Amino acid sequence: MPFPPPVRSRGHYHFAAASAPQDATNVADAVAAALKANDWPTLYNLADDSLRNGMTSTQFGQQVGIAFGAGTHITDVHTTGAITYTTNEAGVSYASVPVSFSVFFNGVNQTTPGTLVLINDQGTWRWFTTKPASS
Repeated sequence: MPFPPPVRSRGHYHFAAASAPQDATNVADAVAAALKANDWPTLYNLADDSLRNGMTSTQFGQQVGIAFGAGTHITDVHTTGAITYTTNEAGVSYASVPVSFSVFFNGVNQTTPGTLVLINDQGTWRWFTTKPASS
C-alpha cells in the first residue's frame, strides 16, 4: 500500500498511514455467502495470509467443526448496515461489516448481531475475523 509523503515539522519527519481503500463490498458479500452456506473451503480461501499460512484448508474445516459441535450450523448471514473503514497508525486497513447471524444450535434457530472484520492484505481485502456484537 503506498504511503503519503512524510511531513517535516520541527526537525522531525511524521509519516501518515494511507486511508483504507473503500471497495470491500464484494469480499464482504462473498464471506457472508460462504458462512451462510457453511462452505469452509471457500471461507478459508477468502481468509488473510496469517490464517492460511497457519493451517491447511482441511485443518480449518476441522477446527470450525470442533468449535460448532455436532448438529450446529449457520442458517443465515446478511449485512445490516454500511461498511466502516479504518486504518491504524501502522497503516493496516480494516473494514467492519455489521451483520446478522442465524445459527441452528440445540434444536433452535438463534439470531444475533455481529461484525465481519476484513483486512487489507497486500492490496486485497481478506476475511480477518468474525466478532459477536459488543455487550
